[in-house]
Amino acid sequence: MSSRSSNARRRLFLEPLESRLCLSFDVGFDQGVLTIDGSREADSILIREAGRGITSVVDGDSGERWQFRGVTQIIVRTGEGDDTLRVADRSGDVKNLDASTGGGSDSV
Repeated sequence: MSSRSSNARRRLFLEPLESRLCLSFDVGFDQGVLTIDGSREADSILIREAGRGITSVVDGDSGERWQFRGVTQIIVRTGEGDDTLRVADRSGDVKNLDASTGGGSDSV
């Protein structure tokens, strides 16, 4: 056996990990089409026309925000869970929005 006994003290260190963000839903943007796919959990999605051709998407759960320029169509599939989808447009006319809700008690 080693001369070191089980009474030897060890100094333990903790190293912080980088911050991690677990998004509620997936956002994609390709050739003017903004696609939002919800999760199996309750998602909170806000789509806002921010002016000057910019559309923003906000994850109401994490506060994460994305901005897109040149959106011509928005496709939303909320998925499972009790989801909330809010759309705010200064003109009051949301064009080319295709929203389909999944299971759960959803609010649009």
